Amino acid sequence: MRHSCSAKAIRSAELAQVESTVCFQLELSSERVTRAVCQLRQ
Repeated sequence: MRHSCSAKAIRSAELAQVESTVCFQLELSSERVTRAVCQLRQ
């Protein structure tokens, strides 16, 4: 029982790491888009 719990915890930790990485990449890409729009406006 304890083994399955630890496996589940590891899986959720990995998922959280993946989500934070994806969010970070999305922030970077949106920042690039914002910069591009600003440059177009200038």
